[in-house]
Amino acid sequence: MYSSVLRPARTSPLWLMLASMAIISLIFSLFAFVRPALATGNDQKVTICHATHSETNPYVKITVDNSAVDGEGNNDHSHHTGPIWYSGAKGDGVDWGDIIPPVDGVTDGLNWTSDGQSIWENGCAAGETGTGLCIPSSDLSDADLRDLLIESGSNVTNPQNANGSSATTWGATIVVPDELCSAQVSFSSYTLPGGSMQPFEDQVLFDNVTGTYLPGSWPVSVNLPSCRWQADLYLGDVIATLDAATGHPADKLIDWSANEGDLCQEAPPPPVEEPDVVVHKTASESQVNVNDSWDYTLEVSNTGDAAANGVVLFDNLDNDLTVNSWNPSQGTCSMAAGNQITCALGKIAAGESASLTVNVTAGVDACDQIDNRADVSASNEPEANTHNNHSERVVVTVDCGAAQPVVITVMKHVCPASIQTQAQFDALGSFIDKVLACPVITVPGDVGPAGAIDAGEKSFVFTVTDPDGVVHSMADGDAAFVPAQLCEATIGDVDGNPVCVETSHYMWSGLKEGITTITELNPPSGYRYGALEFTPQDLHPNTDAQSLISAGNGVIVLDTRLPHHQSDVMLHVYNFTSGGVQPGGGGTPPRGGTHAGGGGPKGKPLPNTALPLPDSTPVGLLALTMLVSLASVGYLSRRSARARSRVGR
Repeated sequence: MYSSVLRPARTSPLWLMLASMAIISLIFSLFAFVRPALATGNDQKVTICHATHSETNPYVKITVDNSAVDGEGNNDHSHHTGPIWYSGAKGDGVDWGDIIPPVDGVTDGLNWTSDGQSIWENGCAAGETGTGLCIPSSDLSDADLRDLLIESGSNVTNPQNANGSSATTWGATIVVPDELCSAQVSFSSYTLPGGSMQPFEDQVLFDNVTGTYLPGSWPVSVNLPSCRWQADLYLGDVIATLDAATGHPADKLIDWSANEGDLCQEAPPPPVEEPDVVVHKTASESQVNVNDSWDYTLEVSNTGDAAANGVVLFDNLDNDLTVNSWNPSQGTCSMAAGNQITCALGKIAAGESASLTVNVTAGVDACDQIDNRADVSASNEPEANTHNNHSERVVVTVDCGAAQPVVITVMKHVCPASIQTQAQFDALGSFIDKVLACPVITVPGDVGPAGAIDAGEKSFVFTVTDPDGVVHSMADGDAAFVPAQLCEATIGDVDGNPVCVETSHYMWSGLKEGITTITELNPPSGYRYGALEFTPQDLHPNTDAQSLISAGNGVIVLDTRLPHHQSDVMLHVYNFTSGGVQPGGGGTPPRGGTHAGGGGPKGKPLPNTALPLPDSTPVGLLALTMLVSLASVGYLSRRSARARSRVGR
């Protein structure tokens, strides 16, 4: 006797924000008119909502061949007629029907009304807790579950009246339909010492197979006594003795067979001691977000009556998960390509168990349902005991959220000849010390705030390549490109003129989120790529650094989906001099005009993005404002904000 489990814009100006909102509204209005395409005869398969016996989960979503809805055959879904389910239908004694969309040349559909279409378009989810997925057997009454298994073809393989048979084994087939998660079924043979099947006269169990079966068709068999016998297929756990008072409840008996041969004089054979390893798997969370972590717990038990030797546990996890750690209670584990964890657990005594805990994190591509199960084996386990060597299916739903338009902002800095290495750069100290030692530069012709501490105008070129491979430049004709300036706090006066830290910057807005590459094609003449900095956390909390994949040699690669839909990233790109010699500006100004450095009027001004900023202003500008304030020596004054449009561009 054994049990088994079987299964076959942080820096965006106001106008940009308003424009983005208008575009998003337009997109949503367009999607409101989109409806799922109906199947055609050429598709060969069609997705339908199959009616169940469950009030809480009245439909399950299944995909079948077109031939299963063409009206031909006894099991054709078009014969599953009845109205559309409504709350209380089961209590009213109503058998509701399937929902089938029209298929050209195959079927006109079934229950394809507006209500039916709404349920179909919702993934067949309806009812109080309906998900459109499989139905737990606990949601059904014994009678409904029995009828569902009978309708699906579960039966005792041989004739019910087996008089004259000399067989030593008897077979049955257990068929669990796709809409059912699992069903516990027993197939038992009994001796009939009293000689009669009805009424029950202390029939005694001779052999048994009990398992929790997943969707599919499962042949089973039992040994028979050499005398008068009865073989029963029924719901639930094994019943060892049948008598006139109990027997098999009528709502649990699926099928039976019997042989009224010689009366039984022999006792059942003694049980053979065998191991029987079973694995169960659970998840600590059922719904998570991208970058969330959770634990899978796997427990391997030996439910047999002999020790299990050479026990090995396999867990093939989804490729979009990051496996952080694993911890077995005994033995050792390793992981191969494809996230397959293999644990050699060794020996497990009868009645004992071993466990494994695996911690994972959902990657940015692990959207919707993460679905898997584990397997276990023992070197000395008989093949007949392997039905329960697969765990139940464990589903964790990952919410990836909605994609956000992305803004990439670059502030360009140049360092003096004394800074040649990352170590020398880091030795400058705080973030503000680095900004003051390596001031901001602008492209010739772009004018920062008057009185600013900057390094003047120098030619440089950046490009931004979005996830679709579209390359955005610093050209005036690129709709994504916006140059701007910020000078929000003074650090004193020079000859009566206020002085501030220059924070002119270059933005690319409205980018698609995903893998984004920022390339410094041409650094200023005499300079090279030096270092990359993000706004420090102590100035303002942000997650910019978590989007970084790599940076070096003027190429910066980000994944703006990290850590969870990063809508805005600010980069401070520092150049070191080539060969330790402080160069001049160099190059041909791409925008016209020149500037020798320092404060004062400088040709064409950049648009001002100064405070006051709305509550929705992205983190970067606020962080820089705080940065400059921290750098102030003595009296700090915030200059009143005024917007300045681009001139002569």
